[in-house]
Amino acid sequence: MAEPLVVFDAISKCFGKKKVIKNLTLSIHPNEIFGIIGRSGAGKSTLLKLLIGFYTVDSGTIWYKGKNITTNTSFLKRIIGFCTQENSFYPELTVHENIFYYGKLYSLSSADLKKQEHDVLGLVGLSSSKNTVAGDLSGGMKRRLDFAISLIHNPAVLILDEPTSGLDPITEKIIWNLIKNLSSKGISIIVISHMLDFVEKYCDMIGFLSEGQIILNASPSTLRKKYSTKQTFAEIFEHIIEGKDT
Repeated sequence: MAEPLVVFDAISKCFGKKKVIKNLTLSIHPNEIFGIIGRSGAGKSTLLKLLIGFYTVDSGTIWYKGKNITTNTSFLKRIIGFCTQENSFYPELTVHENIFYYGKLYSLSSADLKKQEHDVLGLVGLSSSKNTVAGDLSGGMKRRLDFAISLIHNPAVLILDEPTSGLDPITEKIIWNLIKNLSSKGISIIVISHMLDFVEKYCDMIGFLSEGQIILNASPSTLRKKYSTKQTFAEIFEHIIEGKDT
């Protein structure tokens, strides 16, 4: 296996006296789709905000290609793209206008932004909708626009928070195939989702988050082999999260 691209080494985060993330270690490899699953309240939202540099860590180290970037949150934001559960675009602007607005926030030059717009819209399948008002897009196309915005600064790592929430089953599959395609283009992806069947099918590695810690990290095939008596991945999830191995 290739060396990790990003490593979160023994990361902790407290709010007051409450420790939300506890000595968490996570490695993200190039081209990998890493799924994080856990109960509500397990610390997933806090972890996301640590990964994008919105929160600073209280203890631990963040490494990028072997370089300590723990206190360099501006660099962390540059190498990571974040696609939130809610739409991040302006519905009254066109696809093009949204892309250029966010590109300028990342201080991209006009020439670089023009090239990036061409590349990301082609990647997410929105090239023919460049001049469409964002609010007039279908649900699936709006999700694609969110992906394009999160990719405009050419991040090394893309974080997806419930990327198919509220979508119909057919569009869900389309979006997950898009995620797979993005991974094949060299982007490392972290996805948080409650859609366990899709997590099992599309993720290369899965981390189980419980009470602020990754309690297990394994590939879907390894999990299926280890828990061969379980018929569904939901049963595997319940077994691990409830600590029935201990």
